[in-house]
Amino acid sequence: LGLARIAINCSLLSQLLSSTKLLRRPKPAKTTAVAMPRYTDAVPFTSVNVSTASDCKGVYEIGTFRCRYGSEEKTFEAKYVGESDDSIRKRLQAHLRGDGNKDIARIMKENARNDLYVRWRKADDPKKAEANAILKNDPPFNHKAERKPLKK
Repeated sequence: LGLARIAINCSLLSQLLSSTKLLRRPKPAKTTAVAMPRYTDAVPFTSVNVSTASDCKGVYEIGTFRCRYGSEEKTFEAKYVGESDDSIRKRLQAHLRGDGNKDIARIMKENARNDLYVRWRKADDPKKAEANAILKNDPPFNHKAERKPLKK
């Protein structure tokens, strides 16, 4: 008789707990993947193409296309990565005028054929996006020489 009471009490307790959702396994929370903004397709670095650039904050890459050894496929190779807290378009227009990175300005001045291309993307935190792109691509025009010798 005592065991029957325990079984009934356990059954009642189980029903009570399941009705209050204490015994039910929680459903996994629905997560939505946040899509990272993608770079635009690389276009020749000209005033006509720059005029179509986003008028918002973001990050941009100026570079060239090169063929990989043994392949005819061309890949974009960033030479310089920059950011704008205001307008990507205005920043790129400044580069076209020669205001900005000295290596880009030198190429624009010396190379009448302009083999440079540009691509850009919006970014909520342009400085962080620029830092990540520099770490990923190691563009040569972003290297800065020490101005003062290090103290020993």
